[in-house]
Amino acid sequence: MDEDAGFPRGLPDVVPCRLAGGAAPALEAPGVPVRHRLEGDGPEDGEEHGHGQNPAKGSPAHPAEVSTGAPRPVSYTRPVAIVEARDLSRIYRLGEERVAGIRSASFAISPGEFAVVAGPSGSGKTTLLNLLGLLDRPDEGTLLFEGRDVSSLPDRERSRLRRDRIGFVFQSHQLVPVLTALENVALALWIRDLPEAECRRRAGEALEAVGLSGLGGRRPDALSGGQRQRVAVARALVGEPAFILADEPTASLDSETALRLLDLFDALHRGRGVTFVFSSHDPRIIGRARRRLRLKDGRIESDESAAENGGAA
Repeated sequence: MDEDAGFPRGLPDVVPCRLAGGAAPALEAPGVPVRHRLEGDGPEDGEEHGHGQNPAKGSPAHPAEVSTGAPRPVSYTRPVAIVEARDLSRIYRLGEERVAGIRSASFAISPGEFAVVAGPSGSGKTTLLNLLGLLDRPDEGTLLFEGRDVSSLPDRERSRLRRDRIGFVFQSHQLVPVLTALENVALALWIRDLPEAECRRRAGEALEAVGLSGLGGRRPDALSGGQRQRVAVARALVGEPAFILADEPTASLDSETALRLLDLFDALHRGRGVTFVFSSHDPRIIGRARRRLRLKDGRIESDESAAENGGAA
């Protein structure tokens, strides 16, 4: 894919979010454990003491009597944010004119969030998702992905991250018309050179998760608009990345179909812990989001939780 391509254009070379855990997957953000230890602790069991053996009780390294003083405090490290923007800006050049798509954006998306980037047309929503999804590069600032600075990564590494760690749902489903629903979902795994049987099994599980069990053999032209968009969601889920970016996912759907799709997003978030970041000006999506970043003229005008805004959490 062209690195400078806009978010909704063309077939993505990546797709996927995180379906972890086999038959009854509980979606977790991978690679972001909460680390903790007792302050002052020495090596854990199995770590090297002398020749790799645990010390005997009564030895200097493991005294027989333990102090009965105040408990030692436990120190915790917060989970690493999935993606973090630090003073991120994207400037477009139209001849001699410079147009700021995004201006000095700073925020982080943590595992398990259900967030929306809201704002009117032209406010910079899609530009921001392009940056978060590594489909575009910032002109200024730093972008961290799971704690790693990816602002200037080579194209090959960016493509690999998109393929393995980011799921995409586009305004238009972007399905391959000559492939069945199951094959469209499995495509996200085939490009990783996984075994055929595993690709088909996992694709079937993803279709079942979005309510399309039994429809895997149909091509896109034999599915309704809502069903095609659900196939796109399954494709985003099957590859098990860190989060899903959804750019105006209800824009091309009628009201009833859009509501059913929103119910699906909500169920995946609440039931499986899927992390979502939407761009939208649809009040139904904004109303359901647990976090709302509002853009105006490329700037983050506000960043609030649903509870702060009086919404349901």
